[in-house]
Amino acid sequence: MHGFPDQAASYFPLARRLVAAGWRVVLPALRGYPPSPPLASPFPPLGPEGLAADLLEWADRPAWVVGHDWGALAGYAAAAKAPERLLGLLALALPPPRVFLRGLGRAGQAWQSRYMLGFQLPGSAARLRRSPGWVRRLWRRWSPTWEPSPGLPESVEAALAPPGVLEGALGYYRALLQDPARHPRAFARSWALCGEPLRVPTRIVAGEEDRCIGPQAFCGWEAAFLPAARVRLSSLPGVGHFLGLEAPAVVVAALEDLRAEG
Repeated sequence: MHGFPDQAASYFPLARRLVAAGWRVVLPALRGYPPSPPLASPFPPLGPEGLAADLLEWADRPAWVVGHDWGALAGYAAAAKAPERLLGLLALALPPPRVFLRGLGRAGQAWQSRYMLGFQLPGSAARLRRSPGWVRRLWRRWSPTWEPSPGLPESVEAALAPPGVLEGALGYYRALLQDPARHPRAFARSWALCGEPLRVPTRIVAGEEDRCIGPQAFCGWEAAFLPAARVRLSSLPGVGHFLGLEAPAVVVAALEDLRAEG
């Protein structure tokens, strides 16, 4: 499951590696991303509970879940909501949600997460559309040591260009601040889900050069899991935020390792 700004099709190379290793792979698009229709306005609640519900609907049998960014949040939430439905979770570039929320108060991470506030501003989607190459620039900021495959950032920008799509993608960020006022009960229930101790076997992989969610955001990650949970954190030198695109061989190895221990 992908994050932002991205699309499911970005992970075809990783999927081919997994298929070659014997996996059956499903690449869902997050709600509101092509080929699903744009989100309605006003947006429905987009918090962890909604992400978990979508994931569990796609995975109609117990599955191994690989999630990056918002996709990782969906994986954590599904692991809390229905742990019996996940054989294991590989979370890329995101610590457990309650750990991340606590880490937002750290000076370094607060600065790196300033884009979340920018996405709250009216017209933010229109401003991005008027700035060709914005996906490449954002990828460069968050993964400064990585050079994407030719045409890949442009394909993501094109996927987000149709009317309503980019607005919906930014809606995930706006929901972080706006859902408490618009949907207080749903918001409280959704984020309470993130406080549940996790017991699903999990691998967390972080990039040491990530300028979106830095290493400081992962401090105390162990507290999010039950003591008996089989969990490991790996930190990759020279890798930024988009781990599944930058280091696909490492992702395949981490998933194979997770399955071997399961």
